[in-house]
Amino acid sequence: MRHADAAPRYLGVLLALNVTYRVVRLLKQAKNLDHYDYGTHFNPFIIR
Repeated sequence: MRHADAAPRYLGVLLALNVTYRVVRLLKQAKNLDHYDYGTHFNPFIIR
């Protein structure tokens, strides 16, 4: 593959990534979700 062929693909990937980040951010804001799980314990060996 030549460099001239790779440039449009690379720019397309960057554009798609940017759009994806914005959509995810909007969805998280709409549903009041945070990317951190506060108060969630993932250790299966906790005895309560």
